[in-house]
Amino acid sequence: MNAYQKALVIAKKGVGAKYNQMVHEIRGIIQKENISLYSQPIVNVHQLDVMAWEVLTRGPEHTVYEHPLHLFSMARQTNMLYPLELLVIKKALQKMRGQDAIFINVTPQTIAHKHFINDLDEILQNHVYINPAQIVFEITESESVERYSHLSKTIEDLRKRKIRIALDDTGAGYASLNSISFLRPDIIKVDRSLIENINGNKLKESMLQGLIHIAREANAQIVAEGIETVEEALVMKRNGVHLVQGFFYARPRLIPTPTAG
Repeated sequence: MNAYQKALVIAKKGVGAKYNQMVHEIRGIIQKENISLYSQPIVNVHQLDVMAWEVLTRGPEHTVYEHPLHLFSMARQTNMLYPLELLVIKKALQKMRGQDAIFINVTPQTIAHKHFINDLDEILQNHVYINPAQIVFEITESESVERYSHLSKTIEDLRKRKIRIALDDTGAGYASLNSISFLRPDIIKVDRSLIENINGNKLKESMLQGLIHIAREANAQIVAEGIETVEEALVMKRNGVHLVQGFFYARPRLIPTPTAG
């Protein structure tokens, strides 16, 4: 029993040390703004014109945090998801140029934060040249949006500022029909899991047609994510999905830092 208790104490110390190290590393990334932003175009499937850009985040190169899933997972575990996502918004707006819309990924947890609107307004004050109508917050669901009671009020405040809402990963995970009803998004992004090999799957195509119908009823646009083949693109065309995104059109690329003047 004594040996077991000693081993348990040692194990807890080890876990605690690893957690403290992770807290130190995530805090350092945020304080030093040590993230890189990439962008991937959202294009018109017919003319192939770029209509918008989705901003994608990477952590410090050659570290475990370089991959965004790991970076944001660790930020969540260390209770620093909110400052990290605010940093992404801040840097995305710093790099924003031109008239194209930008899609910025945010979690329901961040948008529902009680200080989010005030913090966002402070960021926007430093970028008065940006038309808020160019900003689209793409809500990424790792959990049900309905659990956040303050979310609806925040989205109402965002719409007053002409900022649009997109629902990401529709057709996968928590992105359910209930979420569409709850959020009333301006844009519905169809998940890659529904798009993959849709040209050979009539059931998937029927599901896509159902989402198109729902989007039409909700007065929302559809964006199909993860297009990787010409066959998948052709299915989008014949079903009237005008906005698409994926490796078939372009891979993410690093957003350069704007030069002065």
